[in-house]
Amino acid sequence: MGNFYQADRICRLAFGDLRTAIFCNGVSVYAEHPRIVIILTNPRGQVVFSILTLAAIILFNTFFYIYCPNDGMVVYQENPLGGVSQVYPGGPADIAGVEVGDRILAIAGKPVDPLRSEPRYPPGLKPGDIVDYDFLRGNEYVTLSLTMGSYWDNLPLLGSYLGVQFLSIFLWGIGLVLALFVQHDDVCARLLGVGFLLAGLTAAVGGASGWNSFWGAITIQQVLLCLLAPLLVAAHLTFPAVSFGRYSTGIINAAFALACALALLVMVDDWLLTPNGHSLYQAYGLDLRQWVLVLFVVSWVVSVALLMRNRFHSRDPEIRRQTGIVIWGMVLGIGPFFVFTLLPYLLLGEEYLTGTYTILFLVSLPLAYAYVIFQRRLLKVDFIINRVVVWFTLILLILISSVLVFSALAAAFDLPALLPIYAGLVTVLIILPVTALSKAVQAQVDRVLYGGHYDYATVTSSLANQLAQALDRDRLVELLTQNMPQQMGIQQASLWISDGSRLVHGAGQEESETRSLDDRLCKDLLKQRSPIMESPAARHAG
Repeated sequence: MGNFYQADRICRLAFGDLRTAIFCNGVSVYAEHPRIVIILTNPRGQVVFSILTLAAIILFNTFFYIYCPNDGMVVYQENPLGGVSQVYPGGPADIAGVEVGDRILAIAGKPVDPLRSEPRYPPGLKPGDIVDYDFLRGNEYVTLSLTMGSYWDNLPLLGSYLGVQFLSIFLWGIGLVLALFVQHDDVCARLLGVGFLLAGLTAAVGGASGWNSFWGAITIQQVLLCLLAPLLVAAHLTFPAVSFGRYSTGIINAAFALACALALLVMVDDWLLTPNGHSLYQAYGLDLRQWVLVLFVVSWVVSVALLMRNRFHSRDPEIRRQTGIVIWGMVLGIGPFFVFTLLPYLLLGEEYLTGTYTILFLVSLPLAYAYVIFQRRLLKVDFIINRVVVWFTLILLILISSVLVFSALAAAFDLPALLPIYAGLVTVLIILPVTALSKAVQAQVDRVLYGGHYDYATVTSSLANQLAQALDRDRLVELLTQNMPQQMGIQQASLWISDGSRLVHGAGQEESETRSLDDRLCKDLLKQRSPIMESPAARHAG
């Protein structure tokens, strides 16, 4: 074991600590960022914000179990008429005779105002409780009694609710990790942390608004989306490198000013004007919710464009590698929603998996950001992550490819709608054991994660073992100057060995080239006691 650590130390002395990553292109000085960014990335403030957002997430998620009994139907608060959007087969609403399009006028004798964002039910209803509904069906008034059901009788429905709640907690967890475990002056990582904290809260509030379980949840969701939009832009203007340095401050300030103005307008319209019958939509035709959606989509597109710009136009290979990881995380996160939810709905009119399940794949995106930031600190854990990513990618690629093929066949020949998903699962079981395919995916994953070679920690450990077993000078020089540079992506390396009053190249190199212990290179090495980069001109001058 002692030889192992000694050999590892030789590797570090020869080539430096290559696991150290510099983010944001070395820009982490608070004075170089707008004041709003400095405030948002204050470490103490982020800890307080993490606690507050967790309390809010727990609050919004908990109220679902208080105000949302299983009624077997979907009525979104965004529906201006309060109409039933979906009736689950065999559920309480279906048994009672509720139909899609029925407008709810009253529940348990309490009138339902579709313009008010509030819980529809009294708190604490249990399975078996009977609730009377007054509906408007066309021009006919209908009264029906619903016997509330249990979510345990419809586990897929319960799973869809739990999926959104899990996503909110997970996003918050990633934000907390970034708030607690990055350098206090790492602005770009801390901006991402604030974004994930806010995204987790937005997911929880979005669930509460769709489930009609909290007062004003729709408005709160719109406000959070407004605030999340400039955060996305600001974070990607600094991650992984500062873009448009001369103009980034102005862009960030303008984005936050626009978002805050729109958020304030939404609150005034929803909480002051609309209850008094003077909404901006009625007066001027302004659909503020549509504006909020446009602002958020535009900010997301701008963020992706900034990532693409860094990926394809940056001259720094480390920046290209980092953005490549994030982009692939985005593809793996959005791809399942497109293949299993959106595409089959467009082709066959039926989803293989509902959006509440496929959005769980979005966890790949925050994981990609966190991995990029902490990659050089993961050490041996990185080996496990690598294998998980390989198998996850392999299974997902096989499943997506086969589902796409069988979906096209099902649409062309009018085959059963669920055939592609079952055929895809069978294809995965058949192809997964193919060694050549797994090796190809492994190589591509290594190229994305490590830039064409495997992680430094594992390579260093392997070469350190070889160094500990080297019995002659030629083998030692070969490992340090040929094997190690090749595996770690180093373009060129030289090893100088002391020979009396001069330094000479090691075996297998230019024996004729020597240096005096008094020349500039030797003095710099003794002074810095760390690896240095030497230009060819300086080498010949010495």
